[in-house]
Amino acid sequence: HIVIDEASQMLTSSALVSSVVRMLSMLPAYNISVHLAFQDMFALERADALGASEGAGSMNTLLGTIPAYWLFNQEPESAAKAVKILKLPAHEQGMIAGNAPGNCLVVFQTVGMRLPVSVKVPPTFLQLYKTDAEAMRRMLDAAIAR
Repeated sequence: HIVIDEASQMLTSSALVSSVVRMLSMLPAYNISVHLAFQDMFALERADALGASEGAGSMNTLLGTIPAYWLFNQEPESAAKAVKILKLPAHEQGMIAGNAPGNCLVVFQTVGMRLPVSVKVPPTFLQLYKTDAEAMRRMLDAAIAR
């Protein structure tokens, strides 16, 4: 498994996006999975547009080669974008925007399958699964101060 966290920070040129698209297309034949983590659907859409700007009209796109989308709690605008891009029922926007930590909707777009997933998070670890920037800053500052 190759995991690229904060993928939008890496996918900053059309050449990089095209390379990742090729990886997403070829590596499964070698039993290698590539996982991309984006903060929101807008970042994913921007990265995909970079790949398309290289004239990849007939080639695969980033959005077209991702086999599964794991939609954790999203801001309402990003949830709306996910519903539009992935052609989901409108009522699922609220579920995507309201997911509690440990819950997500997994969308296999090519086969039209959606699965709600819930991972039981022990209360003592719950704070670790929240992406509140200010809370993360306080935790980081506290760890550095030790």
